[in-house]
Amino acid sequence: MWPNPYRVETPMAFWIVGVGEKVRHATDIRPGAAPAGDWIPTLCEVWIRVPFSTVIGQEPKSKDVTERCPNCTEAVSQRKYRDINWDF
Repeated sequence: MWPNPYRVETPMAFWIVGVGEKVRHATDIRPGAAPAGDWIPTLCEVWIRVPFSTVIGQEPKSKDVTERCPNCTEAVSQRKYRDINWDF
């Protein structure tokens, strides 16, 4: 049986680029849990809008964004979250 990536004992942080943002923020809300355009909180307590899905066959514009919010980086480290970049 394959391990389920959503059943992990270590909490996960997902680095996403919100609508209109130029930096990645971390959130513990799983991708797909909130619809596109909704506002979600980040680990640095800033609210961002969930990005819209990329058209099939195209690369997400957020893939090139590598800069991470320093406050979210500190929160991920302090809380010992596993983290991953997530592009819509």
